Amino acid sequence: MINCTMELKTIVNQVTVDCKDNGRNFTVTDRIQVIESLLENTDYQLLHKGSLCYIYGKKPVKNQSVILISSHIDCVYEHLFCREYEDLQMLSGTFDNSLTNACVIYDMIQGKLNDNVVIAFTGDEEENAGGVKEVVRQFRKWNTPIALAIVLDITEEGWKEKKHFTVENDLGIDIMTGSRIIELLENYHDVYGFVHDSEPDESYDYDEEDIPCFSLCIPSHGDMHSEEGVDIRTDSLSSYCTVLSELANSLSENPETMDRVYYVDYEDQGDEIMLCGLYTDEDDCKTDDYVSIKEHNGQLELPSSIHGKPVREIRDFCMMGYGGIKTLVIPRSYRNLGKKNFSQFSGLEKVVLYCEGSAMREWNFAYCDNLRVVECWNYSIYYFCKFLPPDRISIAYGCFDGCLDNIEFTHKTLLNR
Repeated sequence: MINCTMELKTIVNQVTVDCKDNGRNFTVTDRIQVIESLLENTDYQLLHKGSLCYIYGKKPVKNQSVILISSHIDCVYEHLFCREYEDLQMLSGTFDNSLTNACVIYDMIQGKLNDNVVIAFTGDEEENAGGVKEVVRQFRKWNTPIALAIVLDITEEGWKEKKHFTVENDLGIDIMTGSRIIELLENYHDVYGFVHDSEPDESYDYDEEDIPCFSLCIPSHGDMHSEEGVDIRTDSLSSYCTVLSELANSLSENPETMDRVYYVDYEDQGDEIMLCGLYTDEDDCKTDDYVSIKEHNGQLELPSSIHGKPVREIRDFCMMGYGGIKTLVIPRSYRNLGKKNFSQFSGLEKVVLYCEGSAMREWNFAYCDNLRVVECWNYSIYYFCKFLPPDRISIAYGCFDGCLDNIEFTHKTLLNR
């Protein structure tokens, strides 16, 4: 591995200045001003200037999947410093979390990151994760799914073993993406460490928002919250910058990552199947019986059969309030979509219905603010959608409520479905 460049060490020194917030907005912005100055003449635009986060990208990212790099900029120190000990090949300083701020800024300045890799500098990491929550809200407003978040931080793990970096807190990542990450890390032999369940950081907060994530950390020695600071081996910084760009770019180019995986709970009812839940993390599944399905280019098709048995219905109230799915496909086998299912699906733009009109139930697809097209593949469902039942006693009252005025219902010819 190459040694840490003078330019990178200079950036570390520049960004190791104060930044604080009160949980609602930034109150000390010295570091934010340095970051803005360092990125001023680069290809990066400030896509969002928020109360507790700043989001940068090379271009607007609305309506497309991205890989997110998240590095918190708030700190707890009263006095900040950065010192170099060349004879020991170490840096010492108040580096939680200016060190990873500097590393991702270095990669940005050097043009090492792909266009669909977006960077968020967040606040309130030390308290209530307000920065993460604001980032997620903003991406949902843009209808931009975060395929995976890479959280940057320093760590106590791996210092004694002289690791250059660690991968920690892998959460909600599907097997194929995990294999992709491990394959890339094999190029680094014994200079990296892996800790499945480490100290909480922003990865826990992204996981709560159903976003697959892991932490990429720089090993340090000392109490990271102490005014005395921590020690960092300088040779770890170049390795860290390199693996950060390689991981982010590899995952952003990998369709297996960008296509999100969902997990479906189901109940075997003898001759047929009932779906009982839809999740982005298999650990959230309520039963031992579940299957995985994958969206493609924002389109998710629910399974028409499981283990050779047809899926006939969906349990009431078990699929509400999801984000990130642009197009949802309901197969022909479904006879009961269940009450309130698919309501408040943020980002949902199109629904493709192969089922009969009799499958619809109360409040299906209600309050899907972005829904514009409902594609009906038989006359029964098209007729139902065009003449929605107005009376409250109907089993399908309230379908498309709150978004009906924006929807175009189209009738397609059913061929081999």
